[in-house]
Amino acid sequence: MATYNKDPDKTIRLPLYGATTTRSGASTKDQRFLNCILESEKNETLRQTVTSLFKRPGLASTYTTAVAEGRGLVYFNGSTFAAVGGFVYKCPSTTPIITLTNTTGQVGMRLGDSATLGQYLFVCDGVKAWIVETSDAVTEMSDGMLDSILMTNGGTAYTTATITFTGGGGSGATATATLDAGVITAIDVTASGTGYTSAPTVVITGDGASGAATAFLTGFPNPHVPDPSFMDGYMFLVKGTDIWNCYLDDPTKWSPSDFITAEMYPDPIVGLARQNNQLIAFGEYSTEYFYDAGNATGSPLNKNDAITFQIGLASLSTISDHEKTVIWVGQSRLGGRSIWMIDGFQAKQINSSPVERVLDLEADMSLVTGFVVRTKGHYLYLINLPTANRTFVYDIDEKLWMEWSSFDGTSHNVFSYVAECDDNTGQPLLLHNTLGVVARLDPETYSDLTETIRYQMNSPRYDAGTHKRKALLTLGVVGDINSTVDQSLSVRWSDDDQQTYSTARTVSLNNDNPSISQCGTFRRRSFELVFDGDSDIRLEALEVTYLEGSH
Repeated sequence: MATYNKDPDKTIRLPLYGATTTRSGASTKDQRFLNCILESEKNETLRQTVTSLFKRPGLASTYTTAVAEGRGLVYFNGSTFAAVGGFVYKCPSTTPIITLTNTTGQVGMRLGDSATLGQYLFVCDGVKAWIVETSDAVTEMSDGMLDSILMTNGGTAYTTATITFTGGGGSGATATATLDAGVITAIDVTASGTGYTSAPTVVITGDGASGAATAFLTGFPNPHVPDPSFMDGYMFLVKGTDIWNCYLDDPTKWSPSDFITAEMYPDPIVGLARQNNQLIAFGEYSTEYFYDAGNATGSPLNKNDAITFQIGLASLSTISDHEKTVIWVGQSRLGGRSIWMIDGFQAKQINSSPVERVLDLEADMSLVTGFVVRTKGHYLYLINLPTANRTFVYDIDEKLWMEWSSFDGTSHNVFSYVAECDDNTGQPLLLHNTLGVVARLDPETYSDLTETIRYQMNSPRYDAGTHKRKALLTLGVVGDINSTVDQSLSVRWSDDDQQTYSTARTVSLNNDNPSISQCGTFRRRSFELVFDGDSDIRLEALEVTYLEGSH
């Protein structure tokens, strides 16, 4: 049995700051920060850095659409648009403005600008696309639509000419003829129709003779990756190894010849992103850059052969291209997955080894989602991992990983929100993954709708620099709470590498000295702190007072 020195007891502070760690991908071991935001602030005068653990913002319900899969969210022309299940809603209305062709998977939603249409919203689901104008007018696009008509013979002696179409398998296309001195000089499409599987025959009826023309279908890519990107008046979509573009300043028209092929590596393009004046094409195992060369015909893009690397895209829904960074979950032919960020033109891996171990356990990467938010002065990237039932959060400024969760009253689960947009309030809107709820991430809200936010920290194993047995006299909590109502923190500990825990004890945070005493003996001890209160909290450290044993 250890005897304890008669030397004065020792008091040290254990900082509540660091990176999430895991040895095997399990969530029951090692250091974890749940529903926290870690922050370090350097005091230049005192030459000290203060580290704190804040509770993350809560969620306040803003709009409700329909109970179905959340697929996309965007803010356009003063309104929030949510893709939920098989529909797109203009919130707060629960009447859809677009009926999609499918009910699951990502829906691409991208803002564009046109010299003719002005600002517009581009929506696509892998089969069709829709243009939403500021007037709320919606134009549908698909590959079975009429694009243009080429005159092959203007004919003679026409004073009137009517254009109709036969064959092609579709319907609804209309066009008008332009006449000059009895000659048909042009035929303009006034309605593109739908459902054409081949170009219809142009029928010219009038009082002249010999007029003839050939119809061409749109080159709209079907199927396509539902991940549009806009640059310099063009909307871009991916099909196979090709990047397709609309007409300049006209997202309703797509030519069959307007595309460029990514040929550097033999893998299909599976996603697009834009950074500054470059378009980034993600293959399964490679990444290439393109720039607007202003080509007069075909694609406006040229390849930037100086920038390419053999890291591809593991999950479409993890791409985030905001501000000056692009973040995604990557993969290579060497195996494994990793999280990458491009800042400028430099790609760097940002995940830690513990996060990568959990990421490698995901069974279906198509279900993994990622997005960025700015909140409480922090720029964060969230990645939801359904198989692991965990959500990791990377603080881009602090360069640290933590975790967020949705708490069901018993256990932590993967964060329930899958998409983000900003409605110019400074507080992001998030889309629920199954309930069709659009909720505001609000620093002044301390619960998730009706659910508790469980703020939790699991520490590493502390031994005060020695394996000698120690008697823990008092355990204090250094921090503060923004509440006049008495709020308590639950504390328990483990002395056997988190296999078993002590009975939880309560620390009143409103006391001027929030602490507990008579905390037993240990050689190495890890602590778990849990706060379920409906208020803000900030913790800095644990203050422990102990006696050191003889062995």
